[in-house]
Amino acid sequence: MPEFPPAIAQYFDCINNERWDAFPEVWAADAELVGVGGHHYRGRENVLGYYPPVLAPFPVHFDDAYTCYADGDVYTVEIEFRGETHEGTPVSFEAVDVFTLRDGKIGRLTTWYDVDAVRDAARRPGPRETRIRRVIERAASRSPFYQGRGLDPDAELSSLPTTTEADVLGDPAAFATTAGPAVARLTWLDGQGALPLTHGDAYDEVRMLRLALETAGAKRGEIVASLGIPGFEAAVAATGATLLSGGGSGTVEVSILAPAETGPLGVECAQGQLHLLADDHVLEVIDGRLVTTPLCRRGAPLLRYATSESGSLVDGQCACGSPLPRFARA
Repeated sequence: MPEFPPAIAQYFDCINNERWDAFPEVWAADAELVGVGGHHYRGRENVLGYYPPVLAPFPVHFDDAYTCYADGDVYTVEIEFRGETHEGTPVSFEAVDVFTLRDGKIGRLTTWYDVDAVRDAARRPGPRETRIRRVIERAASRSPFYQGRGLDPDAELSSLPTTTEADVLGDPAAFATTAGPAVARLTWLDGQGALPLTHGDAYDEVRMLRLALETAGAKRGEIVASLGIPGFEAAVAATGATLLSGGGSGTVEVSILAPAETGPLGVECAQGQLHLLADDHVLEVIDGRLVTTPLCRRGAPLLRYATSESGSLVDGQCACGSPLPRFARA
């Protein structure tokens, strides 16, 4: 890395090592950040809030600042970003940051990169086994509940005991693996407490809801009544359908199974069959109970969670044409 002024050197150290406690020190109180697309963030607190959602899709990330050009107090830095998504997909891209220093702190930062290419990279699914391993490792290293169980980060998922609703409701906070600015939303559990979702979780939730809506028949020209599920409006917009709020029926009937603990889990198709979102869950049926390990609940991982759904998996493909597996409720 080139030799930088202390504030810029500390900036990259904080970003690359997620030293968020020291991050405010590098910014002037009236700092300004101009992000991709001309979005402005004014004031230190607003600038600091920019970073968690931007980095959320990349739990592994490194800004390799390889070139720096100085012109007085203005420093132009060329960067190669290297990272990995939550699903284990490697991502790299070029970026340019222009820093303006005032009294030894960052007064203004303008950043450029190809946002469309980055978004496409973040959406690519990673290897399923990598995703499963990441969930187990996160639970073992950060979840007080699973640490209390003595969870081995190298354990095979099938060897682990189930997690029950009573476990979660008994102490929701024991399942949390994130806090502070990294939390995008808190999901309230029947007055017992809340489970946090990371920004990556919230992003994935919209993607999963979009798949559920499309399986139900939502598309451009159709009208979908709001279900009040977090992320639902954004998912409807992604399908091209029209959202109906405030009551009434749409042109497409949508019924989504989305327990608060697990997020979107299944959806009924036009044939009335319940399809499970198997790409983002490890699904089992144990003693007639649907059990899932969500792969998109990093804020509060659940391993082999026994849902309240009873029934069995259905063989064969549905007449609706969806490749998603079916579940017949008892």
